[in-house]
Amino acid sequence: MIGAFLWLAENAATLLGAWSYPDQLGGWRLVHVGKFGSWALLITLSFVLVAVVKAKEGVFYGDGAPRVIRDRLRPDETTR
Repeated sequence: MIGAFLWLAENAATLLGAWSYPDQLGGWRLVHVGKFGSWALLITLSFVLVAVVKAKEGVFYGDGAPRVIRDRLRPDETTR
């Protein structure tokens, strides 16, 4: 849904003349629907990357334990 709102905002910005794409030089038209997929991918990757960093926050930024832990360890892992 966020990707859809960003695509709509991009259309509004090009309509108001903030910038234009090469296919809009002759006159305004909708931004290609393929950009919707690009925005959706960007938002998805952003959420995943932030979630991974936040899960490891205690390990990266201090001596504390990570906020997300597993109940069981694999046999090759040891406890600290």
